[in-house]
Parts: sequence; structure tokens; C-alpha cells
Amino acid sequence: VRVLDVAPIWIPDGFTDVCMLRECGKKFTVMRRRHHCRYCGKVVCGACSAKKLPHFLPERMHEIVRVCNECHTEHSHQFPDFAEEQVGGRDIDRQSTVTSMASMEFEDDDDREDVELD
Repeated sequence: VRVLDVAPIWIPDGFTDVCMLRECGKKFTVMRRRHHCRYCGKVVCGACSAKKLPHFLPERMHEIVRVCNECHTEHSHQFPDFAEEQVGGRDIDRQSTVTSMASMEFEDDDDREDVELD
């Protein structure tokens, strides 16, 4: 299964000071950080990029990556067996999520915001 025909070109961080998703448009601040969707390359806020999907390249589909809400809606049907709960969904035990995420290797610094410790 090939999800995308070409890899996305990431929009540079400085290109926009607001979330690029139409339904959001919130301004980035010290607390509202920029993130990149791994499927389309847009600069989006954490709330608009909280979803995950397998990597778009067939040889890297074992990797789970951050995607924006628009790409999740457009591409999630291509992964009917993918259970988002396995990668940080709210439906699983919180302690096991924190433990597993603490030992996880992050793809880049964008993903570090997802780890919340109470």
C-alpha cells in the first residue's frame, strides 16, 4: 500500500504565525507550538495534529507519525486495522502510555509536547 505518490515538502516554520488548517487559524505562541504534518507538510498547532497514522512509505509503515486532522480524515480509511489507541489514544491506561512514551525514541522535537506527566 502506497499512501502518497511523493513525500511532502515541509512548510518552513517562519512561513506562518498561525495554524494552517482552515478550521483553526490560531496564532502560535510560546504555549501553542508549531508542528508539521508528516503527510502534507503544513505547519499546524498541537490540537490540529494530535492524530497519528503509519508512515506513508511502505518500507517505514512500522513507524507511527503525527498527521493533521485533514490528512487523518483523508487517509485513515487506508489503514482499517490501525488502532490509534495503541499509540497514545485516550482510551488506554494512562500509566502504561506514560511509561511507553517515556522510553520511546521521538522522530523529532515536535513530538515531545505529547508527553504529559501529572
